[in-house]
Amino acid sequence: MVGAIGAPHNDTMDETDRRLSKVLLEVTRTLSSNLDLPDALPVILDQLAGIVEYDSASIMLLEDGMLRSVAQRSVFPLVPDPMAIAVADLAHVQHVIQTASPVVISNVLTDPRWRKRNGNQHIRCWLGVPLVAKGECIGLLNLSHHTVDHFTRRDIELTFSFAAHAAIAIHNARLYAQAVNELAERRAVQARLEAAQAALQHKVDELEMAQRAEQEQRRLAEIISEVAAVINSTLDLDEVIQQILVQMQRIVGCNIISLKIPHGEGTLYHAFAVGVEIPQDAVGKEMPIFELERRVLQEERPLIVVDTTECSDWVVVPGFEFIRSWMGVPVIHRGAPIAIIDLDSSEVAFFNEDHIATLTAIANHAALAINNARLYQQVQKELAERRRAEETLAKERAHLAERVAEQTADLRAANAELARAARMKDEFLAAMSHELRTPLNTITVMTDVMLEQIYGKLNERQMHALQRVAASSQQLISLISDIIDVARIEAGQIELLPGYVELDALCRRALRLAEKDVSLKRQRIEYEPDPEVAVLRGDERRLRQILANLLSNAVKFTDEEGVIGLRCRGYPDRELVEITVWDTGIGIAQADMGDLFQPFVQLDGSLNRRYEGTGLGLTIVHRLVALHGGSVSVHSGPGRGTEITVALPWSRPADHAPSLEEGEKEETTPGAGSSTLPRAVLFVEPYRVAIQELVHRLEQRGGPITITENGREAIDLALQHQPGIIFLNTLIPELDALDVVRRMRRHEELANTSIIAVATINYDGQRERYLTAGADGYFVKPLGLAQAAALIESGHRREGASQPAGHLSRSILS
Repeated sequence: MVGAIGAPHNDTMDETDRRLSKVLLEVTRTLSSNLDLPDALPVILDQLAGIVEYDSASIMLLEDGMLRSVAQRSVFPLVPDPMAIAVADLAHVQHVIQTASPVVISNVLTDPRWRKRNGNQHIRCWLGVPLVAKGECIGLLNLSHHTVDHFTRRDIELTFSFAAHAAIAIHNARLYAQAVNELAERRAVQARLEAAQAALQHKVDELEMAQRAEQEQRRLAEIISEVAAVINSTLDLDEVIQQILVQMQRIVGCNIISLKIPHGEGTLYHAFAVGVEIPQDAVGKEMPIFELERRVLQEERPLIVVDTTECSDWVVVPGFEFIRSWMGVPVIHRGAPIAIIDLDSSEVAFFNEDHIATLTAIANHAALAINNARLYQQVQKELAERRRAEETLAKERAHLAERVAEQTADLRAANAELARAARMKDEFLAAMSHELRTPLNTITVMTDVMLEQIYGKLNERQMHALQRVAASSQQLISLISDIIDVARIEAGQIELLPGYVELDALCRRALRLAEKDVSLKRQRIEYEPDPEVAVLRGDERRLRQILANLLSNAVKFTDEEGVIGLRCRGYPDRELVEITVWDTGIGIAQADMGDLFQPFVQLDGSLNRRYEGTGLGLTIVHRLVALHGGSVSVHSGPGRGTEITVALPWSRPADHAPSLEEGEKEETTPGAGSSTLPRAVLFVEPYRVAIQELVHRLEQRGGPITITENGREAIDLALQHQPGIIFLNTLIPELDALDVVRRMRRHEELANTSIIAVATINYDGQRERYLTAGADGYFVKPLGLAQAAALIESGHRREGASQPAGHLSRSILS
């Protein structure tokens, strides 16, 4: 069993009281002699053991609702108490603190107020006694024993009396500690105050010194400002130097001040001096550099000679033996010395540190003034040179202007001649096209008439000959169109009319045009459309021309029974569509690729070459594709066929669904004798011979046909006869053909009349101008019998359906 601490319980009451008094006296003496609580409090617990038997005891002091253990004594191994415990967390302690009265728990195992903690598992009986001082509970004595019902009423009374004296002693000790802390803090404050006063005095001293320095600096600044204003009042270099020396002598008051400018390795220019008379011829004269001056320039700092008689480097100059002290000040600009100022005095030790500060500041301003004066002189010199140069330049300019005027006049004449030549070229092309197309039109019509055997039955050889004539006529028409197109493309006169084009319909139309030549050579055509590519944006007529040229080229250079192909592929991610025409023909050598798209060039250029043509087809293709923003690529080899790919910009339209007119979806050519002409036809043609056979053939189908040569008569005849269709030549005299179309469209009587413009040459934009003016179609000569019949038939169908003007099928007209 663990031994108890303290006297046995069978002591008599008187002995206990005497022991209590002795203990209380000892506690009071201990705390009075040692007011250091960490040392004194364990003594209190030792004294308590003399009157009350306990296993463990501790003193806990209260601070802001927290109990802090400040002393412990136990027969068991001590367990470190927490730094602080909230009163609210200990129910058995809370009652002691709140009531300031002792609390005994006879059996902690049965009392709900007890809370087990680490180190108190041996406790069975607990006693808590408040520490009350000045009517305030400052903590408690915490006693425990391992036996149930250990603490008696007498133990509680003795402990309570002991706690009252201990509380007073603890309170006094805490007051003492507080007083000691306040005294130490007051001394610290006093020390800081004394340090602050000393620092303040130091600041005051520094402020007075700064004020005196500021006053001195202000005085120096005023002097320097005044000097700077004087020396900067002029830009004349000689006057600037003179003012610098005058102002320095006014401030310093020495005998002589001179300024010297470095010139070479060992020489100085003597500029000016004040205080001594210098001969005029000495100004600007070279003189040797003295050693002292050399040091000033090299070290770039002022130098003082207190007594010249004691300076080994001093050189006595005859006539200036009176000089006893000297000072040299460098004039520095942008890190380099540009001059030195010599100051001479007849007094020993005349110059001091104050002079160094003042003269250095003045020298800095002097450097700027000298540099500005030099720049001004340089500018003046350059201005004079520039004036002379400008005068020379003005003379040269006047002479040049005369030459330019002469050359401009020559250039204007040359430009006028070029413009006239270009105009004549256009007129020549138009005239030649007209002159060529007009007889070709007659040949085409006559050939069509003969082939229809109107003038009698033909034998096989005659029929074959006429077919050759018709084919040659169409070939000649194609060549004329190609030459004119190339000329206009090269001149930049081709303009695209973009719109949405149905790709599949475009390709099938081009293939139908090539069917005749393909069948003659017993070739086969393969077509691979791309269903993903519905429409693309471009000029439909030019795109059709591109495909027609590529297919014609493929047919021409492919032997009989060969294969021709047309393939379409769309690439949405690359935003382009590729149209490829391929063949199994003769192919192209790599060395000939560079000439492939050159105009008037065929790879076989001999006169007896196997393949006919001007070599313009691929040139036109290349130029038209470029106008569409696309590119052309070729893959070929001798004997391996050729594959030409046209890449055009393409993207899927969001809401566009192409709507082709009824006549465009399927091109059909009515039979030559399959229809009649129930209404009148009006030809406005100044060249009657060109259409004589055409008119004669059409008259055989019935229906009146009227011919006029000028626009004014055409309007009157149209109003009089109200024909179903009018063929209007764009080159009629007296009245512009466009104006004729506009005037006809103003009359309600001609609302159902189709107007077809027939041009000799197809200028860019002309087709659109006629369609905008009110024409129903636009056609380029020659106009064949079958084509004219198809146009007339189409016009009558339009009239029967009561369709608006301008509805006639564009596919037939262009």
